[in-house]
Amino acid sequence: MSTKALCHRCQKLPLDTLLYGPYGGKLAQTFFLMLQEVWTMRTCQFCLLVKELLTNHYTKQYIDAKLVQGYDQELWLYRDPLDLSFDKYALHEPAEQEMSFCLQIDCYTPNAFRGNPAAFFRREDRRRDDDKTRDWVMPSIFAVKHQFDYAGGDMEGVSIQQPGRLVDTHKVDWAFVKLWDAACSHHGGGSPTHGDQESYSSDPDYRSRMRVIDVERACIIQCPPNAPYVALSYQWGSDQNLKLKKDNIALLETSGFFDTPEGQPARTIADAMTTVRRLGYKYAWVDALCIVVYFSPSYAE
Repeated sequence: MSTKALCHRCQKLPLDTLLYGPYGGKLAQTFFLMLQEVWTMRTCQFCLLVKELLTNHYTKQYIDAKLVQGYDQELWLYRDPLDLSFDKYALHEPAEQEMSFCLQIDCYTPNAFRGNPAAFFRREDRRRDDDKTRDWVMPSIFAVKHQFDYAGGDMEGVSIQQPGRLVDTHKVDWAFVKLWDAACSHHGGGSPTHGDQESYSSDPDYRSRMRVIDVERACIIQCPPNAPYVALSYQWGSDQNLKLKKDNIALLETSGFFDTPEGQPARTIADAMTTVRRLGYKYAWVDALCIVVYFSPSYAE
């Protein structure tokens, strides 16, 4: 991109060092421009890129409405390491090791300090009845380096350095997911368990009364002492027909029951059981199948 295609402000941006370099320091966050300035830009290519990203993220109608209401935003560029283990760098400020970054665009306004909730930009597809439910995911800029070799007269031999990794949408990379799980378990203090063990010190026998799904035997069992398990957090759907009740406990405790036609759980639960098994765990906890249901909420019917 030629500097002639950039406005005076963008020409001063150290884009090469913003997208690659040591973590932290003065470049960790950089003031860019006011939203109104970007919104009226017609020639600067970088401003137009930022404008397009904001439009795709928040929609043009939403930003137009905010500007009419007087919420002109300060736009800040935040460097976010592409390395998923970036938190280890964040603990040591600044870090000498160089790494690749994406640039996250943050919309910030001083009006937020005066308690005006409308000052925060949020995506329109979020719940509007809960002011605490916000979308903090910011639009981001990634730089992709292309190296082409046309020696053969075609696109063979093209080498593209991606900022992340290519994903096959038809497959799950379970080995990669296991790395995430290992990282979370390491930083979280151990294997997945339901709550803090010490918080139940007044009731040491709580596990003996707790049920879990044995994903290998496809049935529910009493939770073995100190056994790690994974809990599913989800919302009941219209296919939540199978529930644990007093009159079907013995049935759900039958080995292989969840593999039978009448024992098929909701799709979300079935997928969760597959995930737990593929991650190398044996037990899962799901409220609908591990707690006796004495009534059926209207939303679960």
